[in-house]
Amino acid sequence: MKECYRDNKWDELGKIAHRIKPSFAYVGLQDLQTTLALIETWPRKKVIKKVVNELLKQVQNDTNNAFEQLRKELTTLK
Repeated sequence: MKECYRDNKWDELGKIAHRIKPSFAYVGLQDLQTTLALIETWPRKKVIKKVVNELLKQVQNDTNNAFEQLRKELTTLK
């Protein structure tokens, strides 16, 4: 997604967001799914890079938090 953002490939960025969105919904990360839906449906002709960049940062932060929580859960199961 970062490469698509960097290279202004908005259609590809939307496709990736669409493709990964169900995985996050499946594990109960509704806020992340909502953020991905915004990226997916962002009007391609009116891209505001600053806004899309903030959405991508949110995706990265939410994903990192989810992985950290999962890591802690798996550690307690050992």
